[in-house]
Amino acid sequence: MPDRENRGIAVMGGAAANDNPGAEARVDTAVTTLAQVIGRRIAREHFETIHAANDNAPEKDAGER
Repeated sequence: MPDRENRGIAVMGGAAANDNPGAEARVDTAVTTLAQVIGRRIAREHFETIHAANDNAPEKDAGER
């Protein structure tokens, strides 16, 4: 694999020369938020499948009708 200079990326002190200050923090925040949203969605889908699989339980108010 070619090194960073050969790919046209200037390196100064381990960071790209065109690096925007604060961009890494914004990206970290966006990635964390996205991961939380995806995780919540997966948890909801998992929760729904657990309850859907247990649909043969008697209803609580079945005897009251």
